[in-house]
Amino acid sequence: MRILKDRDLHQQAFRFVVVGAAAALISYIVFILLYNSVLPDNIEKAATAQPISYIAGMGWSFYWHRRWTFGSRGHVGGEMFWFLVMNGASLVISTVGIHLLVDLAGLNAHLGWFLVTAVTTIFNFTFGRFVVFRTRTEQ
Repeated sequence: MRILKDRDLHQQAFRFVVVGAAAALISYIVFILLYNSVLPDNIEKAATAQPISYIAGMGWSFYWHRRWTFGSRGHVGGEMFWFLVMNGASLVISTVGIHLLVDLAGLNAHLGWFLVTAVTTIFNFTFGRFVVFRTRTEQ
């Protein structure tokens, strides 16, 4: 049994990427500003900047994924709870990943950020589609 028609899945994936790209841009700008200008050199800058920048894109993501990507009409509180769980897990994955890649392994901060973002994007779409905004997906 198919959960969604292929067209619906492709539309959701496209919208997820558009909303995610905007959120990633917000996050990236905040990350680079913090990393290059705001944070002092005597701390692990990438691991400090990542959670702050990640949170900056979360509000945008929730609103637009709920409204446009998945067209959910589910209970806002329940969806917000699972969205926060998803983003908390993703935040841990991204912060540990960028710490390992940039702070410890010495990878360029820009490249490290993009690699970590690619991994968390796949995780977030899957979790968002099947857990957070599942009411429309299951119809």
